[in-house]
Amino acid sequence: MYFPRILRSLCIFALSYIAFTLIPYFPYKLIIGISSFLCLLSFVTPQLSIILFSAVFFITMSYHSLSLAILYLAALAPLLALFAYKEEDFSGIFLFFAMTPVIAHFDLGLAALKAGKHLWIEKPMTETSEQARQLVNEAEKRGLVLLVDHTFIYTGAVRKIGDIVKGGELGDVLYYDSTRINLGLFQRDVSVISDLAVHDFSILDYLLGEHPVAVSASGINHYPGTPENLAYITLYYESQAIAHLNVSWLAPVKVRNILIGGNKKMVVYDDLEPSEKIKVYDKGVSFTEDEAKIQEMRVGYRTGDMWAPKLVGTEALRVEGEHFADCVLNGETPMTDGKLGLRVVELIEAATNSMAAMGEVVYLQRAPNDRRQARAPRRRFDRGHMPASENVTGI
Repeated sequence: MYFPRILRSLCIFALSYIAFTLIPYFPYKLIIGISSFLCLLSFVTPQLSIILFSAVFFITMSYHSLSLAILYLAALAPLLALFAYKEEDFSGIFLFFAMTPVIAHFDLGLAALKAGKHLWIEKPMTETSEQARQLVNEAEKRGLVLLVDHTFIYTGAVRKIGDIVKGGELGDVLYYDSTRINLGLFQRDVSVISDLAVHDFSILDYLLGEHPVAVSASGINHYPGTPENLAYITLYYESQAIAHLNVSWLAPVKVRNILIGGNKKMVVYDDLEPSEKIKVYDKGVSFTEDEAKIQEMRVGYRTGDMWAPKLVGTEALRVEGEHFADCVLNGETPMTDGKLGLRVVELIEAATNSMAAMGEVVYLQRAPNDRRQARAPRRRFDRGHMPASENVTGI
């Protein structure tokens, strides 16, 4: 049973190496795709291969059938072959897709950027925040586009919620509650946080426009030799918003629900709903400090209409591909740029550290050069409401 795995690994290694070695003889509009994901990408974004680019390169491997050593060699070999040639042999190549398990993201991405190629990289961006920071700095230094594949940001549902939140329709966001559970798929290289919670980290970054000030997480690994398969994560924000994430590989059913509550309206997002994925509820509560009215009822409950907004049905990968093409051709910054990818990796690190410390709160510090504009806080975040901790992570 073990021999076919090695044989398959060696075949992928050889085919990848040969394919990239032959690239100089096929300089016109070329896509090399390995895996069903890349076939899907080629299908939904045909203009990437037909109109916009003279050459696009994909490298991807199936982690479940490769040992780490073979995987790493298989991922690096095509890149080594690519850059073994003189730069003029690849004058028509100006972007690189890194679609590998996270272990190879940094080396592949850094080599591509140093060779002057724009980069589309799979999520999570890297294994560590330091690696992610190096990729961001390298892309900025060379004036290259770095897009991290946080696909949910390009879905019609999330973009519509973004319009609702940023337009002030919900009022001040009070909470974000997400359940993202299913049975499997168990992975060996990343935990359930990197696999599932990473989606909510990117969605929160996009919707709220601010970074958490503290993270607390608890989780467990039920099976030896595998990362954590279940986790509960809480994110605290300067604006007094709070986010709670429930992620699991051990659920008997698949659930993809998000509740977002504002002081004016609330949103329910069910990603598995075929037609009405988003529902906006005109519901909420109101408090009064008027002594004359307190005797009647201090808390008032408001119940209004529910409506399901129409969503753009364009495939998210196609939207993302067209956006990437526009950024490359016009020198614009992607919505899911390297800095967003860095912030997500930092949250993965903070949540992982908290989980290892049995839920200890990890406080986050914003870097001096972080110029992101956050919404004005309703009141100052008070650490007195949380357990004391000396654990601080730099953002």
